[in-house]
Amino acid sequence: GWQALIEKSRAKVEDLRGRVDLNSLISFFQMAMPRENWKPKGYFRYQRSVLIFEKPDKTCVIRLYEGMVYTYVEIFVTPASS
Repeated sequence: GWQALIEKSRAKVEDLRGRVDLNSLISFFQMAMPRENWKPKGYFRYQRSVLIFEKPDKTCVIRLYEGMVYTYVEIFVTPASS
């Protein structure tokens, strides 16, 4: 699942798409990521929404946007800068 991808990645980009309501998807990540010990660092919502989370050793940026048919999610995970 998405959490296994985030946990094992060093510097990873994952693109996902599906027929999901954008607002419910944003709410999902806002609730699920802290349960997996990711600390919310910021977000913005507009035509493309961005959620930013951190752990001591990594940063995760999640971009979400709606297309004509699908909702798209891009997940970027990188080692935290020292």
